[in-house]
Amino acid sequence: MSLEDSVVESLSGRSMLLVLDNCEHLLDAVGLLAARVLRDCPDVRLLAPSREGLAVPGERVWPLRSLSVPRDLDPGSLATSAAIMLFVDRATAARQGFRLDESNAAAVAELCRRLDGIPLALELAAARVVAMSPAEIAGHLDERFRLLTGGRRTAVERHQTLRATVDWSYSHLSDVERRVFDRLGVFSATFDAPAATAVAGDDLEAWDVLDALTGLVAKSMVVVAEEGEGGATRYQLLETLRHFAREQLDSSGVADDARRRHAEHFARVAEDASIQLETALEIERRIRLHLELDDLRSAVTWGLERDNADDAELALRILTALANESVLRRSNGIGAWAIAAVDHARRSTAAHTTSVLGAAAWALIWRGEYEEALAIAREALDQPDLEAAPGVASAFSAEAVVLQNTGRFDDAIAIYERAHAVLEAGGRSGSMADSTIWSCRAIVHAAQGDYAQARDDNAHALRIARAIQNPYALAQALFAEGLARWPDDPEAGRVAFDDAIRLMRSGAGDATLDSALSRVSELRAEAGDRAGALDALADALRHSVEVTGRMGLSYTTSFSLRTFAALGAAQAAATVAGAVDHGALPVASIWQGKDAEAVALARQRIAAALTPAEIAACEQRGASMTEDEVIAFIHAEIDRLQQELDDPDA
Repeated sequence: MSLEDSVVESLSGRSMLLVLDNCEHLLDAVGLLAARVLRDCPDVRLLAPSREGLAVPGERVWPLRSLSVPRDLDPGSLATSAAIMLFVDRATAARQGFRLDESNAAAVAELCRRLDGIPLALELAAARVVAMSPAEIAGHLDERFRLLTGGRRTAVERHQTLRATVDWSYSHLSDVERRVFDRLGVFSATFDAPAATAVAGDDLEAWDVLDALTGLVAKSMVVVAEEGEGGATRYQLLETLRHFAREQLDSSGVADDARRRHAEHFARVAEDASIQLETALEIERRIRLHLELDDLRSAVTWGLERDNADDAELALRILTALANESVLRRSNGIGAWAIAAVDHARRSTAAHTTSVLGAAAWALIWRGEYEEALAIAREALDQPDLEAAPGVASAFSAEAVVLQNTGRFDDAIAIYERAHAVLEAGGRSGSMADSTIWSCRAIVHAAQGDYAQARDDNAHALRIARAIQNPYALAQALFAEGLARWPDDPEAGRVAFDDAIRLMRSGAGDATLDSALSRVSELRAEAGDRAGALDALADALRHSVEVTGRMGLSYTTSFSLRTFAALGAAQAAATVAGAVDHGALPVASIWQGKDAEAVALARQRIAAALTPAEIAACEQRGASMTEDEVIAFIHAEIDRLQQELDDPDA
């Protein structure tokens, strides 16, 4: 009898589980044996751990993922992370007395995340604690294949080092799979099949790339990450495999070609996105854009670092297409990329210069650097053919916002009038940009105290926004509507602000989210809704810190003065007044009309509740605080007032 016949004979008539371990290098032989056993031994079940399935009838593939990694540094998250538990167990075995504590928790969590929860990688990293701290180990992870060596002597050779393990898996790929795998190393995050085809398909047919991608997923070299927009599958290389793929690509001599195809693909992605972001599809398109941000950033970085002007042009195409995101969604980081590209943009076309410099100006505005922002915005607008620049509206609004925030309201209105003329000349009347320019004009008139003119201007913005159904345009118009309505009808103003907040929280551009929340906090406080006022102020401060930066912080801080005064927290209000008047966060805008009256009322309430000496002491404290201390103080006062609501007797 053959060996196969002997095995089948032995199993025949028995009820049992047969484990066929480590099958990936013997797939054909093991597959034939498994099929024979399943056919002739009906009461035998097979378990076949392998990097890919056997492809025999009746097989069910159960993916075994990496160990769970911690989401954050919360003790509960650390305690439930399998990756953390394995690392600590192996580190304790390697060095007596090792333990997880506050001093090393962040480094251990970073290790586990960057090693993707791969057990062997964690064991090899833990072995290094004999001579290195977790922070030192984490600091060398960019050289992980040199770092993670020295596995157990009893382990098979391919488990002695991380490189040996990956090398062994790589050696079992076909030639086409290797070429595709190497080229996929240029991706920084998840990607879809069209992106893979664009990057890896230089000398391969599209179906060859898709077949190779399917094979790489089956062999666990590529992970199915998630289902993206429209049900499209997205893929990902674990960080360890990405490092390996990039090493292979760099040694192949075709790395720049792959990175160029990557940049070309994402330039097209950015240009397609720029069109959809101005339509009713804004929110769903921004969700996809968020998934692609890391690769857009890496494409821009690569292009700007190249000496080749054509490669730099690819980076500028991305920045020009996404210039408006520096205003609409600062958290996307486009403005920071634009600052890095300013010199390149100056040597490019007028459209690139205007768009990129306008985005850079907004990045400076968010940081509170108004003089530099004004200079670069004016340079952006001192270019020919402004109507052809996709980001021209951002450049206009950058100059106008600086003028508004320094009290030059009439000059800001003149800038918006010029913007309307340029948009009309470019055939963009009735566009998202047109709507937002109208709402920005309304905001300036409201800041002047001319609420009737603000309502007239904003009527144009609302009409356009509702016609094109663009969420950001509508949110901005609703915010402006709130500013125009609240002096005469506080409830109507609050409703408009709340509607704008809902749109921004659902994914629309959120440039004015903290401003709207700050307004709502004051209106709720004046209406007697203490809990609602504190919640809105806390959310506004959080958004200012995390997203809008110094300009947003100065706005939110100035409104916390008004909210605290309305809630009867006079000492908190007086302390914030010191920070606003003489401290780290001076007020961002010089508002007139009803806003000036609201500030005067807040100061009257402080004067009625405190003695002059108490006011002076509070203001001196606020004036001496750093920016971080002001933020911490406002958070602490919100918490204190919320606790008083929860426990009035405390």
